[in-house]
Amino acid sequence: MANYCNFSIKLTSPNVIDILDFFKACTVHYEGIDTDPEHFYRVFECDLGSFNNFGYAYEAILIGYCAWSIRACFRHDGYHKSANLPNGTCLESFCKKHPELIVEFISEEPGMTFSEHLLVKNETVLIDDCCDFYELDYGTGLDSFNNLTGLNWSQQEYDNYYSKHDQYIYFEREPVFSNHRNYL
Repeated sequence: MANYCNFSIKLTSPNVIDILDFFKACTVHYEGIDTDPEHFYRVFECDLGSFNNFGYAYEAILIGYCAWSIRACFRHDGYHKSANLPNGTCLESFCKKHPELIVEFISEEPGMTFSEHLLVKNETVLIDDCCDFYELDYGTGLDSFNNLTGLNWSQQEYDNYYSKHDQYIYFEREPVFSNHRNYL
């Protein structure tokens, strides 16, 4: 079962209110009632990593985590479509209200081993990529080392290079494939 989705969001706009409103929609408490402020769905934590004023534009980096995926919590076909709570919003609706805002997401969902990349500029989705990634299997030893590095060391070469303590370095990687979109 999927767990949390860790994300970084880069926000850029000539209007600081665009960035502040986005951050607020990620961090407000909502109860599903008419007086709720505008909010994204199931964003459990979102912190301001950095904020810059370049004179011509503002830039903020947000870091946090949400449920399942960026698609589930921020896009129109995720919780926004299924929950439809008062004042709930999705990225598409939010960007229509803030057309100068550029939003870029990078996420990782370690439970289902996928990563997302999303870029929205001028209300247009320019990048909407998702891919599986390799998960460390915490294997050790000569075979794993040779497979990962492409070397063909003998056991003696390996043992001479690594002390007994160092042999617990993790080398083995196995691909873990998933069709994560089926889990939404």
